[in-house]
Amino acid sequence: MTGILLEGPYALLVDAAFFLGVAVLYRPVRRFLKPMWNVSVLKERKTYVYIVVGFLIVAAVQYVMLSFLNVESANQQQKDLNQGSFNQTLLSSWIFFISVAVITPIKEELLYRGVLCGFLTKRHHVFVGIFVSAIVFGLLHIGFPITATVMGLVFAIIYYRTKSIFPSMILHMLWNGLVSITVFF
Repeated sequence: MTGILLEGPYALLVDAAFFLGVAVLYRPVRRFLKPMWNVSVLKERKTYVYIVVGFLIVAAVQYVMLSFLNVESANQQQKDLNQGSFNQTLLSSWIFFISVAVITPIKEELLYRGVLCGFLTKRHHVFVGIFVSAIVFGLLHIGFPITATVMGLVFAIIYYRTKSIFPSMILHMLWNGLVSITVFF
């Protein structure tokens, strides 16, 4: 049972539960993250323009990296998620989708844009926060570090421009959702 929890989407769920538990239970982290929960930006048209433009930028970069330059590997991403190692039942497919397309974007946006980018922006300069958080995000996505770095830049810029975590979280969920669906087909 422990081995299953440390593989693929199950590991993502355990990791996210741990991080979200710390974020909710540890008061300094909770206070630090509180200002970024601005839902009013979801009423603004420009927020959705940012999301669409961001999606198109990420799609274009991924396409160039995979199709033209052959620098990154879509297969490596599947191996990193250990997607092929569990039975393809309806339940396991849903667990995979929920963990990759919903839970992981929430955790990663809170961690990379909320905590890391937010801390570095307050401590140093906005460009330091944006670039360092994007580079760390990219380096931790082994199969596609260049695309993930660009994604991190796009997510951080959207976060900075809107002063809310929700638009970058929505874009991250849309992207991961699309990638999750393509893994099955």
